[in-house]
Amino acid sequence: MSDRKVLTKYYPPEFDPSKITKIKVKKLPYTKVTTMLPMSIRCNTCGEYIGRGTKFNAKKETVAGESYLGLKIYRFYLRCKKCAAELTIRTDPKNSEYICEAGATKNYEPWKETQDEKDTRLHQEAEEEVDAMKALENRTLQSKREMEILDGLEEMKAHNSRLAEIADTDILLEYNLKKQQEIKDQFEKEDEDLIKQVFGKNKDHDSQDQDEDEDEEQDSEEDTKIKRIDDEQDDKFNSLFNSKSTNDNNSSVNNNSTKTTTTTASKPKTSILSNVKIVKSQEPPKPAPLAQPNTNLSSLLGGYDSDEEEEDN
Repeated sequence: MSDRKVLTKYYPPEFDPSKITKIKVKKLPYTKVTTMLPMSIRCNTCGEYIGRGTKFNAKKETVAGESYLGLKIYRFYLRCKKCAAELTIRTDPKNSEYICEAGATKNYEPWKETQDEKDTRLHQEAEEEVDAMKALENRTLQSKREMEILDGLEEMKAHNSRLAEIADTDILLEYNLKKQQEIKDQFEKEDEDLIKQVFGKNKDHDSQDQDEDEDEEQDSEEDTKIKRIDDEQDDKFNSLFNSKSTNDNNSSVNNNSTKTTTTTASKPKTSILSNVKIVKSQEPPKPAPLAQPNTNLSSLLGGYDSDEEEEDN
Protein backbone atom coordinates (compact mmCIF):
# COMPACT_ATOMS: atom_id res chain seq x y z
CA MET A 1 0.00 0.00 0.00
CA SER A 2 2.92 2.37 0.63
CA ASP A 3 4.15 2.30 -2.98
CA ARG A 4 0.72 3.34 -4.23
CA LYS A 5 0.77 6.57 -2.21
CA VAL A 6 4.10 7.90 -3.41
CA LEU A 7 4.19 11.04 -5.55
CA THR A 8 6.64 9.71 -8.10
CA LYS A 9 7.26 6.24 -9.45
CA TYR A 10 10.47 4.70 -10.67
CA TYR A 11 10.83 4.23 -14.42
CA PRO A 12 13.84 2.23 -15.54
CA PRO A 13 16.06 3.72 -18.32
CA GLU A 14 15.09 1.01 -20.80
CA PHE A 15 11.34 1.82 -20.47
CA ASP A 16 9.64 2.48 -23.85
CA PRO A 17 5.98 3.51 -23.62
CA SER A 18 5.40 2.84 -27.34
CA LYS A 19 5.83 -0.86 -26.74
CA ILE A 20 2.83 -0.99 -24.37
CA THR A 21 -0.25 -2.32 -26.19
CA LYS A 22 -3.61 -0.74 -25.60
CA ILE A 23 -6.10 -2.93 -23.78
CA LYS A 24 -9.57 -2.84 -25.25
CA VAL A 25 -12.21 -2.85 -22.56
CA LYS A 26 -14.98 -5.21 -23.55
CA LYS A 27 -18.32 -3.56 -23.18
CA LEU A 28 -20.96 -5.65 -21.51
CA PRO A 29 -24.16 -6.17 -23.53
CA TYR A 30 -26.23 -5.32 -20.48
CA THR A 31 -26.22 -2.96 -17.56
CA LYS A 32 -27.06 -3.74 -13.95
CA VAL A 33 -30.00 -1.80 -12.60
CA THR A 34 -32.23 -1.92 -9.56
CA THR A 35 -35.86 -2.05 -10.58
CA MET A 36 -39.28 -2.96 -9.22
CA LEU A 37 -41.82 -5.25 -10.77
CA PRO A 38 -44.52 -3.32 -12.64
CA MET A 39 -46.98 -6.22 -12.37
CA SER A 40 -47.63 -9.42 -10.40
CA ILE A 41 -46.20 -12.60 -11.89
CA ARG A 42 -45.93 -16.30 -11.05
CA CYS A 43 -42.76 -18.37 -11.39
CA ASN A 44 -43.19 -21.34 -13.73
CA THR A 45 -40.48 -23.38 -11.96
CA CYS A 46 -41.62 -23.33 -8.32
CA GLY A 47 -45.02 -21.66 -8.60
CA GLU A 48 -44.08 -18.75 -6.33
CA TYR A 49 -46.23 -15.64 -6.65
CA ILE A 50 -44.27 -12.39 -6.84
CA GLY A 51 -46.27 -9.28 -6.17
CA ARG A 52 -46.18 -5.94 -7.87
CA GLY A 53 -43.56 -3.53 -6.49
CA THR A 54 -41.03 -6.22 -5.49
CA LYS A 55 -37.48 -4.86 -5.79
CA PHE A 56 -34.88 -6.73 -7.89
CA ASN A 57 -31.29 -6.30 -9.04
CA ALA A 58 -31.82 -6.89 -12.76
CA LYS A 59 -29.79 -6.93 -15.93
CA LYS A 60 -31.10 -4.59 -18.64
CA GLU A 61 -30.36 -4.91 -22.34
CA THR A 62 -31.71 -3.39 -25.53
CA VAL A 63 -33.59 -5.74 -27.83
CA ALA A 64 -31.77 -5.69 -31.12
CA GLY A 65 -33.83 -5.22 -34.30
CA GLU A 66 -37.10 -4.39 -32.56
CA SER A 67 -38.67 -1.01 -31.93
CA TYR A 68 -42.05 0.67 -31.93
CA LEU A 69 -42.34 4.01 -33.71
CA GLY A 70 -38.66 4.62 -33.06
CA LEU A 71 -38.90 3.68 -29.37
CA LYS A 72 -36.42 1.11 -28.12
CA ILE A 73 -37.61 -2.07 -26.47
CA TYR A 74 -35.79 -3.18 -23.31
CA ARG A 75 -35.44 -6.61 -21.79
CA PHE A 76 -34.88 -7.34 -18.06
CA TYR A 77 -33.39 -10.48 -16.52
CA LEU A 78 -34.50 -11.28 -12.96
CA ARG A 79 -34.03 -14.11 -10.46
CA CYS A 80 -36.83 -15.79 -8.52
CA LYS A 81 -36.44 -15.19 -4.79
CA LYS A 82 -37.40 -18.78 -3.93
CA CYS A 83 -35.80 -21.06 -6.54
CA ALA A 84 -33.36 -18.59 -8.20
CA ALA A 85 -34.73 -19.41 -11.65
CA GLU A 86 -34.15 -16.81 -14.36
CA LEU A 87 -37.17 -14.70 -15.30
CA THR A 88 -37.32 -12.49 -18.39
CA ILE A 89 -39.68 -9.57 -19.02
CA ARG A 90 -39.70 -6.89 -21.70
CA THR A 91 -41.38 -3.58 -22.39
CA ASP A 92 -44.43 -3.22 -24.68
CA PRO A 93 -44.69 0.41 -25.77
CA LYS A 94 -47.69 -0.32 -27.99
CA ASN A 95 -49.96 -1.27 -25.05
CA SER A 96 -48.01 0.70 -22.43
CA GLU A 97 -47.23 -2.36 -20.31
CA TYR A 98 -44.74 -5.20 -19.77
CA ILE A 99 -44.73 -8.72 -21.21
CA CYS A 100 -43.37 -11.93 -19.62
CA GLU A 101 -41.06 -13.59 -22.13
CA ALA A 102 -39.69 -16.63 -20.28
CA GLY A 103 -39.69 -18.26 -16.84
CA ALA A 104 -42.83 -16.56 -15.54
CA THR A 105 -46.50 -15.97 -16.27
CA LYS A 106 -48.35 -12.72 -15.87
CA ASN A 107 -51.31 -12.86 -13.53
CA TYR A 108 -54.72 -11.97 -14.89
CA GLU A 109 -55.66 -8.32 -14.37
CA PRO A 110 -59.30 -7.72 -15.26
CA TRP A 111 -58.99 -3.94 -14.92
CA LYS A 112 -56.49 -3.94 -17.76
CA GLU A 113 -58.06 -4.79 -21.07
CA THR A 114 -55.92 -4.61 -24.15
CA GLN A 115 -57.19 -3.07 -27.35
CA ASP A 116 -57.22 -6.44 -29.13
CA GLU A 117 -59.31 -8.01 -26.42
CA LYS A 118 -61.66 -5.04 -26.51
CA ASP A 119 -62.05 -5.27 -30.29
CA THR A 120 -62.71 -9.01 -30.08
CA ARG A 121 -65.38 -8.51 -27.42
CA LEU A 122 -67.17 -5.78 -29.38
CA HIS A 123 -67.14 -7.86 -32.58
CA GLN A 124 -68.56 -10.88 -30.75
CA GLU A 125 -71.37 -8.80 -29.21
CA ALA A 126 -72.28 -7.42 -32.64
CA GLU A 127 -72.47 -10.93 -34.12
CA GLU A 128 -74.69 -12.11 -31.27
CA GLU A 129 -77.12 -9.26 -31.85
CA VAL A 130 -77.49 -10.14 -35.54
CA ASP A 131 -77.40 -13.97 -35.41
CA ALA A 132 -79.30 -15.81 -32.65
CA MET A 133 -77.66 -19.15 -33.47
CA LYS A 134 -74.24 -17.56 -33.12
CA ALA A 135 -75.25 -16.19 -29.73
CA LEU A 136 -76.43 -19.66 -28.65
CA GLU A 137 -73.18 -21.20 -29.86
CA ASN A 138 -71.12 -18.60 -28.00
CA ARG A 139 -73.10 -19.19 -24.80
CA THR A 140 -72.58 -22.96 -25.17
CA LEU A 141 -68.85 -22.49 -25.62
CA GLN A 142 -68.72 -20.13 -22.67
CA SER A 143 -70.61 -22.55 -20.40
CA LYS A 144 -68.31 -25.37 -21.53
CA ARG A 145 -65.28 -23.21 -20.75
CA GLU A 146 -66.69 -22.39 -17.32
CA MET A 147 -67.27 -26.10 -16.60
CA GLU A 148 -63.68 -26.88 -17.57
CA ILE A 149 -62.46 -24.10 -15.29
CA LEU A 150 -64.58 -25.43 -12.41
CA ASP A 151 -63.28 -28.97 -12.98
CA GLY A 152 -59.74 -27.66 -12.96
CA LEU A 153 -60.40 -25.79 -9.73
CA GLU A 154 -61.90 -28.89 -8.08
CA GLU A 155 -58.90 -30.92 -9.16
CA MET A 156 -56.54 -28.31 -7.77
CA LYS A 157 -58.46 -28.25 -4.47
CA ALA A 158 -58.33 -32.04 -4.20
CA HIS A 159 -54.61 -32.02 -4.98
CA ASN A 160 -53.97 -29.29 -2.41
CA SER A 161 -56.01 -31.14 0.21
CA ARG A 162 -53.99 -34.31 -0.40
CA LEU A 163 -50.78 -32.33 -0.09
CA ALA A 164 -52.05 -30.75 3.12
CA GLU A 165 -52.92 -34.15 4.56
CA ILE A 166 -49.51 -35.52 3.66
CA ALA A 167 -47.74 -32.45 5.01
CA ASP A 168 -49.53 -32.65 8.35
CA THR A 169 -47.02 -33.92 10.90
CA ASP A 170 -49.67 -35.33 13.22
CA ILE A 171 -51.13 -37.49 10.48
CA LEU A 172 -47.66 -38.68 9.50
CA LEU A 173 -46.85 -39.59 13.09
CA GLU A 174 -50.16 -41.39 13.49
CA TYR A 175 -49.59 -43.33 10.29
CA ASN A 176 -46.07 -44.24 11.41
CA LEU A 177 -47.30 -45.47 14.80
CA LYS A 178 -50.08 -47.46 13.16
CA LYS A 179 -47.62 -49.07 10.77
CA GLN A 180 -45.28 -49.98 13.63
CA GLN A 181 -48.18 -51.51 15.58
CA GLU A 182 -49.20 -53.59 12.57
CA ILE A 183 -45.64 -54.86 12.18
CA LYS A 184 -45.49 -55.68 15.91
CA ASP A 185 -48.79 -57.57 15.76
CA GLN A 186 -47.58 -59.50 12.74
CA PHE A 187 -44.39 -60.53 14.55
CA GLU A 188 -46.37 -61.61 17.62
CA LYS A 189 -48.70 -63.68 15.46
CA GLU A 190 -45.75 -65.38 13.79
CA ASP A 191 -44.23 -66.13 17.21
CA GLU A 192 -47.50 -67.64 18.42
CA ASP A 193 -47.74 -69.83 15.33
CA LEU A 194 -44.17 -71.01 15.87
CA ILE A 195 -44.87 -71.80 19.53
CA LYS A 196 -47.96 -73.76 18.56
CA GLN A 197 -45.99 -75.75 16.01
CA VAL A 198 -43.19 -76.53 18.49
CA PHE A 199 -45.18 -77.16 21.66
CA GLY A 200 -48.42 -78.40 20.11
CA LYS A 201 -47.53 -82.02 20.92
CA ASN A 202 -47.54 -81.34 24.66
CA LYS A 203 -51.25 -80.59 24.62
CA ASP A 204 -52.11 -84.32 24.76
CA HIS A 205 -49.90 -84.78 27.82
CA ASP A 206 -51.50 -81.80 29.48
CA SER A 207 -54.97 -83.20 28.82
CA GLN A 208 -53.93 -86.59 30.26
CA ASP A 209 -52.56 -84.92 33.38
CA GLN A 210 -55.78 -83.02 33.75
CA ASP A 211 -57.84 -86.22 33.44
CA GLU A 212 -55.66 -87.90 36.09
CA ASP A 213 -56.19 -84.97 38.44
CA GLU A 214 -59.94 -85.22 37.93
CA ASP A 215 -59.87 -88.98 38.65
CA GLU A 216 -57.91 -88.39 41.85
CA GLU A 217 -60.44 -85.79 42.96
CA GLN A 218 -63.30 -88.21 42.29
CA ASP A 219 -61.55 -90.96 44.26
CA SER A 220 -60.99 -88.64 47.20
CA GLU A 221 -64.66 -87.65 47.14
CA GLU A 222 -65.73 -91.33 47.14
CA ASP A 223 -63.40 -92.04 50.08
CA THR A 224 -64.91 -89.22 52.07
CA LYS A 225 -68.42 -90.50 51.30
CA ILE A 226 -67.52 -94.03 52.43
CA LYS A 227 -65.96 -92.69 55.63
CA ARG A 228 -69.06 -90.64 56.34
CA ILE A 229 -71.31 -93.70 55.84
CA ASP A 230 -69.14 -95.75 58.21
CA ASP A 231 -69.34 -93.03 60.84
CA GLU A 232 -73.11 -92.93 60.52
CA GLN A 233 -73.36 -96.72 60.91
CA ASP A 234 -71.18 -96.59 64.04
CA ASP A 235 -73.39 -93.89 65.50
CA LYS A 236 -76.52 -95.96 64.80
CA PHE A 237 -74.98 -99.04 66.43
CA ASN A 238 -74.01 -97.11 69.54
CA SER A 239 -77.46 -95.59 69.83
CA LEU A 240 -79.12 -99.02 69.53
CA PHE A 241 -76.79 -100.47 72.17
CA ASN A 242 -77.53 -97.65 74.59
CA SER A 243 -81.29 -97.97 74.07
CA LYS A 244 -81.17 -101.75 74.75
CA SER A 245 -79.28 -101.27 78.00
CA THR A 246 -81.78 -98.69 79.21
CA ASN A 247 -84.68 -101.08 78.45
CA ASP A 248 -83.03 -103.83 80.47
CA ASN A 249 -82.64 -101.51 83.45
CA ASN A 250 -86.25 -100.45 83.24
CA SER A 251 -87.45 -104.10 83.18
CA SER A 252 -85.41 -104.96 86.29
CA VAL A 253 -86.83 -101.99 88.13
CA ASN A 254 -90.36 -103.04 87.24
CA ASN A 255 -89.77 -106.60 88.48
CA ASN A 256 -88.49 -105.37 91.83
CA SER A 257 -91.47 -103.10 92.24
CA THR A 258 -93.93 -105.95 91.55
CA LYS A 259 -92.21 -108.14 94.13
CA THR A 260 -92.51 -105.49 96.80
CA THR A 261 -96.17 -104.96 96.05
CA THR A 262 -96.94 -108.71 96.37
CA THR A 263 -95.17 -108.98 99.71
CA THR A 264 -97.01 -106.01 101.06
CA ALA A 265 -100.31 -107.46 99.91
CA SER A 266 -99.74 -110.81 101.73
CA LYS A 267 -98.74 -109.21 105.05
CA PRO A 268 -101.26 -107.44 107.25
CA LYS A 269 -101.35 -103.74 107.16
CA THR A 270 -99.63 -102.37 110.22
CA SER A 271 -98.87 -98.85 109.09
CA ILE A 272 -98.46 -96.81 105.98
CA LEU A 273 -94.80 -96.10 106.52
CA SER A 274 -93.95 -99.72 107.25
CA ASN A 275 -95.19 -100.78 103.87
CA VAL A 276 -93.07 -98.22 102.09
CA LYS A 277 -89.70 -99.45 100.98
CA ILE A 278 -86.93 -97.54 99.30
CA VAL A 279 -85.83 -99.23 96.13
CA LYS A 280 -82.54 -98.23 94.68
CA SER A 281 -82.16 -98.50 91.00
CA GLN A 282 -79.46 -100.82 89.98
CA GLU A 283 -76.68 -99.54 87.86
CA PRO A 284 -76.53 -101.01 84.38
CA PRO A 285 -73.98 -103.76 84.06
CA LYS A 286 -70.77 -102.61 82.61
CA PRO A 287 -69.73 -104.37 79.44
CA ALA A 288 -66.96 -106.83 79.98
CA PRO A 289 -63.70 -105.70 78.50
CA LEU A 290 -62.70 -107.55 75.44
CA ALA A 291 -59.79 -109.86 75.86
CA GLN A 292 -56.87 -108.56 74.02
CA PRO A 293 -54.56 -111.16 72.54
CA ASN A 294 -51.21 -111.19 74.20
CA THR A 295 -48.43 -111.82 71.83
CA ASN A 296 -45.81 -112.30 74.57
CA LEU A 297 -44.21 -115.72 75.09
CA SER A 298 -44.99 -115.56 78.82
CA SER A 299 -48.68 -116.14 78.17
CA LEU A 300 -47.90 -119.28 76.22
CA LEU A 301 -45.69 -120.59 78.99
CA GLY A 302 -48.33 -119.80 81.60
CA GLY A 303 -50.91 -121.80 79.74
CA TYR A 304 -48.75 -124.86 79.60
CA ASP A 305 -48.11 -124.72 83.38
CA SER A 306 -51.80 -124.70 84.18
CA ASP A 307 -52.43 -127.78 82.07
CA GLU A 308 -49.71 -129.73 83.85
CA GLU A 309 -51.12 -128.81 87.29
CA GLU A 310 -54.57 -130.05 86.29
CA GLU A 311 -53.14 -133.37 85.18
CA ASP A 312 -51.33 -133.74 88.51
CA ASN A 313 -54.55 -133.09 90.43
